[in-house]
Parts: sequence; structure tokens; C-alpha cells
Amino acid sequence: MQKLGIRAIPSPIAANRAHNLGLFSFLPGQRLDTTPIKLPFIQQSLAFLKQLNSDRTSIESQALPLASDACFTIKDHMLSLQSRLDRLMNIQINDRLDQNAIDFVANDLVKEWVLIHRTIEESSKKAEIHIEQSICGADRMISPSDFGFHNVILSPKGELFFVDFEYAGWDDPAKLICDFFCQPDISTPFNYFSYYIDEIQAMIGGGQDLTNRVKLLFPLYRLKWCCIILNDFIQNEKERKDFAFFKKDRREKQFYKAVKYIKGH
Repeated sequence: MQKLGIRAIPSPIAANRAHNLGLFSFLPGQRLDTTPIKLPFIQQSLAFLKQLNSDRTSIESQALPLASDACFTIKDHMLSLQSRLDRLMNIQINDRLDQNAIDFVANDLVKEWVLIHRTIEESSKKAEIHIEQSICGADRMISPSDFGFHNVILSPKGELFFVDFEYAGWDDPAKLICDFFCQPDISTPFNYFSYYIDEIQAMIGGGQDLTNRVKLLFPLYRLKWCCIILNDFIQNEKERKDFAFFKKDRREKQFYKAVKYIKGH
């Protein structure tokens, strides 16, 4: 990003590879918690993605790794969701909250997944989309991953700065779009949905295949984000969350957040 002249990010200053430490420039500003998401912000996010992918055919760009949990077939997306549900069904039960979470997963999320799974298979056949066929390199993009307005800082001048690239790499743009509109903390207004798809499609070229994949996968990603909200119940994720949130038990808060999220969409 530095070599491409992208400035809407924290600038890297120093790194210690041995200790996995990085030092970055300070970005003055605030989160978008209370700021309405309007067209100029949408356009800034698209301009950032366009600049990020402006040299994607270069040798240096091609050498970038795959994004974390990258998916290039419809089946990849489906398996990723199934893996998250399997992990949640194996929550270690220590108290009532753990039991409530497992009951919610079994009675609500798994049943929802059965319906979504069937719909994806039936709709794929009608649209002649082969769920095991990988999208070609030209239809992939360099993705910041976990991309959304929750990972944005609004500068005093009204400019957006984008942060958090630990999962970045090559990925399916359909996944980026679904995440962008499904992310629950600072939601993107749905009235920009078609516009965003069209702009990303123009960015990478091609026909209507991206639109079809996004519409096919969108219900799956709503469900996936519900699973992500419940990560605090999974032991290895809990240890990571304990470190990030100073051992604050967030399970009850996250449980009700997941229930509200799945019923509110």
C-alpha cells in the first residue's frame, strides 16, 4: 500500500519480526459509532479498494498470500460456514450461558443453515453456477478482509482512514461485499448494496457473475456473522478475547447480540 501511494492508512514506522511487533503512525480521529453512513463514505471505501487493486496483475501483487479464510468456490463458502457451526456445537458446557448458546445454535442457526444450504444448491443449478468451480484469477481481488466501517477512523477533516489488515490477501470479492454489508457493529445501509456490487464489478471487470454470487451467498454470510458474534463461547477464541478485553466475560452480551442480529435481518 505504501508503494502504491495509499495514504488512507496508518504508516508503518518500524517492525520487529522476532517478536511480531509493529509500530505505526498515530491517526487522530474517532470511530463512526454515531456518524451516519452516507454516500461520500461509501465512495471513499470504494476508492481505497480501487487503489489497492490498481496494480493487481504485477508480480509483487500476485505474490501476496491468500486472505484468511479465503474462498474461491461456492462450496468453499459453504464449508467455511459449516466449520463455524461445528465448532459452536462443540462448546464446552460450564454454565447456563454455555447451554443457552448451544441450544440457540442447534435450534436456530443449524435449522436456518439447512434452509440456506438447500436454497444455494437449488439456485446454483437454476443459474448454472457450479458450486465446486473456482473463480479465475481475473475475478479475484486483493482484499483488506474484515472490511467495513468498524475498521475505519474518521479524521477531523472528514477523511476516512482504514485499519486492521491482519487477515488481508487475495479473496473472492463476493465475500468482501457480503462482509461489508453483514458486519453487525457499524452496519452499512442496504440501499447502497446494488451500487456497491456494480462498482466492484467495474473494478475487476467481467459480466454479471459477481452479482449472482453475492445474492446467492448473502444469506450464508448473515449466518456466518452470527457465528462470529458467538466466538466468545469457543475456548481458544475465548483466550484471545480475554487478552483483548482484559478478561471481561462478554458471553451474555454476545449471546443476546447474536439473537437480536439473526432475528433483526
